[in-house]
Amino acid sequence: RQGLASRVLTAMFHTTWDLITPENIAQALGALAAFLAMVISLTHMARHWRYNKTKIRKSTVRLLFVVPIFALDCWVCLMLEASRYEWAVLLTGIREVYEAIALVSFLELVLTISGGTRHLSELMLRRAEEEGPTGGTKHPWPLRLVTARYKAGPELLRMMLLGIFQYVFVCLLYMFLITCVWTMDRLQLLSPQVSLVVKALPILMKAVSCAFALSCLLLFAHDVKDLVPSCGLAGKFLSIKGIVFFTFWQSFVIRLAQRTGQFGAVQQALTKKALKHGIDAEWWDDAELRCGLNDFFLCFEGLFF
Repeated sequence: RQGLASRVLTAMFHTTWDLITPENIAQALGALAAFLAMVISLTHMARHWRYNKTKIRKSTVRLLFVVPIFALDCWVCLMLEASRYEWAVLLTGIREVYEAIALVSFLELVLTISGGTRHLSELMLRRAEEEGPTGGTKHPWPLRLVTARYKAGPELLRMMLLGIFQYVFVCLLYMFLITCVWTMDRLQLLSPQVSLVVKALPILMKAVSCAFALSCLLLFAHDVKDLVPSCGLAGKFLSIKGIVFFTFWQSFVIRLAQRTGQFGAVQQALTKKALKHGIDAEWWDDAELRCGLNDFFLCFEGLFF
């Protein structure tokens, strides 16, 4: 059986079984998952574009575009993870910019369904007058420690929209900064220590912006759920929140697991199995493994978005 597999690999891919590595297997599985996610999502998008003649068609298609963009981007990053030019860094930045587009598309979808910002603010204000004074709306802890209460109606709607839209500009700034750092790394203008610090600053900035935007989105969805016609708002909100969560906080969890040595047993088991079957057991370095795992998981998670 192994001889047949070796002959097929040699004939089709000009390689041999003993040159296959664990990351090659991950790349092949990621390619399969990404392909299936793209086929399913593109079919869904084509049906929407053909049969959905309502005002929400464009925003819906932009929202659905998240899956093929993420699936293709993650698989390409998985293939280029070990590149000495670190192309995966730039590709990940492009993917994360589209997170912001997804959030804005979701917001546009809700506002279109509800009749626009003016109509929605009037409904919120009318409801507030009927319910009487409530003391305003605040963000959950710990953001409530540094933010003020918002009055129901136009003020709440305006502040929630600003809180969500700021994530778009922060993502664009994040893309600009990591491109600058990537360029300086290629030109060897930064020492390794300085490069680590400079790379951490845009990540921290994006983390704070992401948390604030998600909090605003949560307050917005909670406040308008009774004012918007039935459209599966809760499911759409969870999908968007899942996208943002898996593209950022998942990488944080993977980094934490790696720092605490949780991957050691997995690496040993896979290395032992690879050697048993005559597969090259050489692994990516720690940074490549961390980013590669995140991309690998996202290839499969695209099937569920």
